[in-house]
Amino acid sequence: MFNIYILKALQKCFVLVPIDKASNNIAFVCKQHYASVIRAELGYPGRSMRSGTCSSPTYSLCIDVDPDELIENQVSELDRYGLEVEEEMKSLPRMYWSPKLHKDPIGSRFIIASKQSSLKPLLKDLTCIFKLFQKQVESYNDKSRVWSGVSGCWVIQNSNPVIERIGKINKRNKAISITTFDFATLYTKIPHALLIEALNDIVDFAFQGGVANAVYINKYGASWRNSADARAYTKNDIKKALKYSIENAYFQVGNTVLRQKIGIPIGSDPAPFFANLFLYIYESRFINHLLKTDPARAHKFRHVFRFIDDLISFNDDGEFAKSFGEIYPPEMEVKQENHVNTEASYLELGLHIDNRIITSKLYDKRDAFNFSVVRLPYKCSNIPCKMFYATIGAEVLRIGKATSKYDFFLQSVHTLLSRMKKQGADGFGIKKVLRKMIGRHQEHFFKFSKPVGDIVLDCCRSV
Repeated sequence: MFNIYILKALQKCFVLVPIDKASNNIAFVCKQHYASVIRAELGYPGRSMRSGTCSSPTYSLCIDVDPDELIENQVSELDRYGLEVEEEMKSLPRMYWSPKLHKDPIGSRFIIASKQSSLKPLLKDLTCIFKLFQKQVESYNDKSRVWSGVSGCWVIQNSNPVIERIGKINKRNKAISITTFDFATLYTKIPHALLIEALNDIVDFAFQGGVANAVYINKYGASWRNSADARAYTKNDIKKALKYSIENAYFQVGNTVLRQKIGIPIGSDPAPFFANLFLYIYESRFINHLLKTDPARAHKFRHVFRFIDDLISFNDDGEFAKSFGEIYPPEMEVKQENHVNTEASYLELGLHIDNRIITSKLYDKRDAFNFSVVRLPYKCSNIPCKMFYATIGAEVLRIGKATSKYDFFLQSVHTLLSRMKKQGADGFGIKKVLRKMIGRHQEHFFKFSKPVGDIVLDCCRSV
């Protein structure tokens, strides 16, 4: 009970928010400062949001909109698709601020999301649909790459395709350059007209290659196969739902209703798929045009990968840096992140070129944070002991995939195991889970030319 009273006392003065890129860490933010940051983002530097002129190019104030009436309209719209909105879901999303404490000065990430909002059922369906479409796009481009040698789909879901491509480049000793790029404020810069146009093209493409006249959604996701309990979305249904969800991105701050009039709300369920496929449309158009007009230039883009707004290119002779203005609409601001083309960090990979070979090791930007970061579970927590040790095995597997040299691997593993020992792990449990995990995934450890037993012993020397 004492802890509850302390927490309530703290909540009277502070807003407790997760820290960006370190969500297990909580920041205590003065309520007045928290509100002032939100107001500044929305273009209202004064104390009141009900008066004055909104200066934000991203959001608009909806003074004449009654939130209850708006919610009822959304509920009626969802009824057209056979979606019921439960009573506790009848609300608008809220805006949250997550501070980027690793930035100097401190940065901000603004999230518009809610577990309970009246559009949530439709957004979940759209997420399933565009996840299906993205897989279809990736499959099509994987097949077309066989003939052209170049893919118009640079989208990846994790670092595994990058690691595989590095292996192929290293086999030929042809590593020359690495460049990484970032899309600045991607989610708040996409004009709605361009977003709807691009995603409509994706819908047309998917149905052209689909095997049915509708996409069917059940509790397992979206597919082209009908089932007894599935909801059907025709091509026109999807386009209408897409347009409605983008143009009705309403949210609340206190009692004030606002609308995001440009871009995609960060935190919205389908946002990653919308962003990925929006950029894909422009990338594929560019590559397909080059394959017809300048195949040699097109082949310079054969080692390009993009994880939402983070992009990496190998051995492109500086071509992407010269060409991004041709690829994307002018609203997309792209900046190069690394200034030395022989080393870079990308996702969890730290990359370096040495004698035309790319070496890799685990990279975690949280290691450079100027505060202690809480990560991974503690043995004394409420999770089962087996799950606690499984997280250790999963982390060591991740390190094994990311590192190319045995010394790099051991260095990262020793750092991990030292942390986990402080969080309750014992030597016997660690050895048991490592022996089991490495035995199951030996293909990721063959590169070290070591027997499983030796790897386990070397990993545990510091435990």
